[in-house]
Amino acid sequence: MLKKLIFTSVHLIFWSVFIALSLQTAFNITDGWKFFKAYYPVYIVHLVWAAVAVYMTYFRLANFILQQRKPYRYLISSLAASPLISGFFFSVLYLGFQDIQEMLTLRLYTGSTITTFILIQLGTLIRAFEHWYNSQENKAEQEKINLQNELNLLRNQVNPHFLFNTLNNIDSLIRHDPKMASQAIIKLSDMMRYMLYETNTELVRLSQEKKYLEDLLDLHRLRHQSPDAIQFKHSILDGDRQIRPFLLLPFVENALKFASEKEGKPLVTVFLLDDGSALDFICTNYFDPHRQEKSVGGLGIENVKKRLEAYYPRRYELEIEKKSDLYRVRLNLKYHD
Repeated sequence: MLKKLIFTSVHLIFWSVFIALSLQTAFNITDGWKFFKAYYPVYIVHLVWAAVAVYMTYFRLANFILQQRKPYRYLISSLAASPLISGFFFSVLYLGFQDIQEMLTLRLYTGSTITTFILIQLGTLIRAFEHWYNSQENKAEQEKINLQNELNLLRNQVNPHFLFNTLNNIDSLIRHDPKMASQAIIKLSDMMRYMLYETNTELVRLSQEKKYLEDLLDLHRLRHQSPDAIQFKHSILDGDRQIRPFLLLPFVENALKFASEKEGKPLVTVFLLDDGSALDFICTNYFDPHRQEKSVGGLGIENVKKRLEAYYPRRYELEIEKKSDLYRVRLNLKYHD
């Protein structure tokens, strides 16, 4: 609907400007309104003439450049069409309006041919604009499809190492803390259910994303003796606020993957703050710069960047810092412009 409105507006603006300029020229050439009123059919022929030149190009000649990519054929065709179109309508005026035959000079024919050629180029420009707009729209749509495919892959992919370690931890818990083992199984089950069934939509509730991250961090926490090794602090004003699914997950997974022990410091710290107008997310982790060269990035992070640009343009701020042995991500997401 918006595209149709834009294209229609372009045509209306073009013809409004053309009619205004041509009327001004007509009044300057003639003796004013009285002469123009007597010979208005000539002006109607002039408009038809212009419409033929523009839309013959719009529907036919422009294809030589936009589709067939043959500019030389387009140039030859437009150069040949200009005098032919001009000659045809000159003949119509000459035969239909004997009173103005003396005005139809060779000089006027040459000027009309040049004007016709310019109109042909303007028709090409209009068509080129629509072609560019469609290509940009298709490109944006294809990018969203690719992002959705990547998201589907992320949703349907279970990290085998995470699953293996979690099951081993649960197995150990069953012996000495059956209650905690049961809770861990429930968390794992909730995560799987959310991944497979509750994210098949474009948007999910913020409370759902928070719960998924909370369960993920709780299960990773089972591997550490200190309960403060992994910290998750959150304050959600509106849990029903909707965001794109798994928008924050790659940052958290990246932190958990590369986190390294540092005395007196938590491995991973996640902050999630919703104040009703924006979402503020901070994720930090310590890493060993000597043990691993790459402690940031990955396809998941790149996917988030693309999704942010596609779905939240000019509404987000993403900061990624890597200093010494600390990696920090901060995402501020405004809900409205």
